[in-house]
Amino acid sequence: QRFEARDGSVGHYVILYPSEGLSDGRAAMRFEAEVGDFEAANGRYHAASSSLVAAAKLRSMLDDAPWIVALTALVIMGVMVSTFRSLKWAVLAMMPLVVGFLLMLGLAAATGLRLNFYNLVVLPAILGIGNDCGVHVAHRYREQGPGSIVAVLRSTAGPIVIGSLTTMVGFAGLLLSHQPGLHSMGVWATLGIGSTLVAALLLLPAVLQLTERD
Repeated sequence: QRFEARDGSVGHYVILYPSEGLSDGRAAMRFEAEVGDFEAANGRYHAASSSLVAAAKLRSMLDDAPWIVALTALVIMGVMVSTFRSLKWAVLAMMPLVVGFLLMLGLAAATGLRLNFYNLVVLPAILGIGNDCGVHVAHRYREQGPGSIVAVLRSTAGPIVIGSLTTMVGFAGLLLSHQPGLHSMGVWATLGIGSTLVAALLLLPAVLQLTERD
């Protein structure tokens, strides 16, 4: 009955079997591009399966992800400028985020981590959460002025480390998941937030120290 129409007539179907497994999103997108929508001598036909639907969703997410990340970064930059009322301080506050994000991508490439259908949604969260460390250091240094970098680190390093670690521990709970997508979300989030924390504690103080010489 699965091939019968509502009036009882038997429809005409072609069942297509892929030559490779479709659990890999790239293979599913290739299969969807080949058979998802095609012209035949007697008309236009559309293939249907859960794998093709997933491939279409993945393609849409890959197309939208750069715009989502860019828009998130622009919004964060706008908030920083309005908070510090200075483009210079906004850039300094965001420096750990930018460098940490690039460090995360570099480490992911070096270790073979890949973005997929699940962990793409973590990138905007990393931008929002990872920005906190640089903001706290920049705010405190701006309040206390030149020559206070040691005092700034003594008063802010502990809180931002604890804040970042508690967030990382929360995401690290996903590492216990046997579902590959959820597991990769935990890996990317932990790696991203940790990278921004390192940049805030090492890079930003060094840059602030260098600005005192100008």
